[in-house]
Amino acid sequence: MADSTHLLTNSSAINKAQPSQPTVGVSSIHVTAIAEFVPIAFVIIFVNSLVFILFLKTKTLRSPANYILLSLAISDFLTGLLNIPLHVIVAHTPIISSSELHFRLGFLVPVVHVVTAILSSYHIYIATLEKYLSIAHPVSHRLIRKGTVKAAILLVWLVAAFLGFLPFIWIDKTVDSSGKKYFVGYLIFCLVAVFALPYSFMLYAFVTIFRTLSARLKRRSKYCSHPQKLVARERRCMAIFVTMAVVFAVCWLPYFLLMLLLWTSDPNTTALDTAAHAIILIRYMTSIINPLLYSLLRPDFNAAAKRLLKKAKCYCIIRTEPVIQSCTPCCYRKQDCSRNVEEMSLQKDQTETEEQESKL
Repeated sequence: MADSTHLLTNSSAINKAQPSQPTVGVSSIHVTAIAEFVPIAFVIIFVNSLVFILFLKTKTLRSPANYILLSLAISDFLTGLLNIPLHVIVAHTPIISSSELHFRLGFLVPVVHVVTAILSSYHIYIATLEKYLSIAHPVSHRLIRKGTVKAAILLVWLVAAFLGFLPFIWIDKTVDSSGKKYFVGYLIFCLVAVFALPYSFMLYAFVTIFRTLSARLKRRSKYCSHPQKLVARERRCMAIFVTMAVVFAVCWLPYFLLMLLLWTSDPNTTALDTAAHAIILIRYMTSIINPLLYSLLRPDFNAAAKRLLKKAKCYCIIRTEPVIQSCTPCCYRKQDCSRNVEEMSLQKDQTETEEQESKL
C-alpha cells in the first residue's frame, strides 16, 4: 500500500534528483491490493456496459437529459478500463522496468484520476442544471435541443482533459522541491473549480427545486384529490441527483484533501498510507454506484431494463421450443409471454398424443 501513497504524490521523484525505481517484486501487500482492485474494475465495466446497452436498445431513453447520463457512464467505464489497470500496473506490479517510463506513468495516474473527477463533477453539475431548468424555468427548458446538450457534453470533456493534463506542463520541474508549489496550487484550484463552485450551484438548485415542487403541490391539492402522484416523479428525479451529489462528495472530496495533505506533509507515515489505499478504493466505487442509481431509481431506465429482460426471456424460450414460431408479439402486447408459451406447449403435446393414438 505504500506505493499507492508514493504514486499519489510522486514523492520519490521530488525527494530525489532522478525518477524513482520501480518495485522489484510483488509482495503480499501488492497481491492483496491487486485482488481488491481487479474485481472492482470488472464490475465497473459490466455495470456501465448495461447502461450502454439500455441506451442503444431503447429509443425512448435517448432524451437530452439521458445523453448526459450516458456520457457520465462513459467516464465511469473508463475508470474500470483505464484508471484501475494503470494504477495496478504502476503501483502494485514490477512490469515496467524502465525508471523513466515508470516515473512518467506514475505522474500520469493521478492526472487521469483528476480528469475523471472533473468529468464526474461537471456531468452531475450539468445534469442538475438541466433538471433545475425543467422545473424552475420550464419555458427556457423547452428551448434546449439535443445539439445543445451534446455541445455542453463535448465542452465538459474538453475542459476536463485540459485541466487534468495541465500538470504535464511542469512535469520536468517535479524532480526538485520547487515542483511542490505547482502541484499544491493546482490541487487548491481543483478544490475550488471542481468542488466548491459546482456544489454551490447544486445546493442552490436543490433548494429551488424543492420549493418549486412544494408550491406546485399546494396549488394542485386544491383541485385534485391525489396531487402527490403529479409530482412524485419529479421528486424521485431530484432524489437521484441529490444522492449522486452526496455520493460524489463523499467519494471524491477525501481524495483531493488527501492529495493536498500528502503534498504538504511527510507522506511516509502508516496512517496516511492506510488512508490513501482506503480512499482510492472508495473513489473507484463511485463508478459502480452511479450506474446503479440510474437503473434502481430512474423509472425510464428501470422500465427499459424490464422490457429488455422480458425480450431476452422470450428469446430463450424460442430457442428451447423450436416448434413455436415467435413469442415476440405477445411481449409487445404486454401479455404474459410464459403463459402463452405454456399453452402452446400443451397444444403441441396434445397433438403428439393424438398422432400416437391414431397410429395405434
